[in-house]
Amino acid sequence: MIAPDDYVTAARRIPRPSPFFVLGLVCLIVLGARLTAAEDSSRELQRDGVRTTGVVRDISGRVRRARIDVAYDAGGTSQRGHFFWNDRLRWDVGDPITLYYDTDEPSRMTVPGGESDSEPSYWLNIILAVGLIAGLLLGTVNSVQRRRRKLAIARVRYANRMPEP
Repeated sequence: MIAPDDYVTAARRIPRPSPFFVLGLVCLIVLGARLTAAEDSSRELQRDGVRTTGVVRDISGRVRRARIDVAYDAGGTSQRGHFFWNDRLRWDVGDPITLYYDTDEPSRMTVPGGESDSEPSYWLNIILAVGLIAGLLLGTVNSVQRRRRKLAIARVRYANRMPEP
């Protein structure tokens, strides 16, 4: 004879996670690694790079994420670069700006508080964040549905058992 709590223990066994949940976790890991690497690269450049003053040449996209183009002198050569600013703008075209550049690769620069990544990188981070949220949400819903389904099957099996003669 089966004990009354057997159907509950059968429903608690979940053999594998939902593929959506796995997708969400993969997006979380990749997004975390990308953001950590970008932050570390910027910090390293501010620590080891050469500090100089550049000039703001152009500002585009002032609403939420402004792209700021700058010109600066890197060891006697004129360089151009850009960075993205997510906060309230502090500069106008023609204003001086403090930045750090890499002596080995003078075109690589950063501004404290700015993001030196490119547009595709920004959109890739957004796509990964959406994948993370959707994956975790759908994975949780899928896991709950699977658990309920298993519980219902276990209840039917328990109810259909004939007592031993």
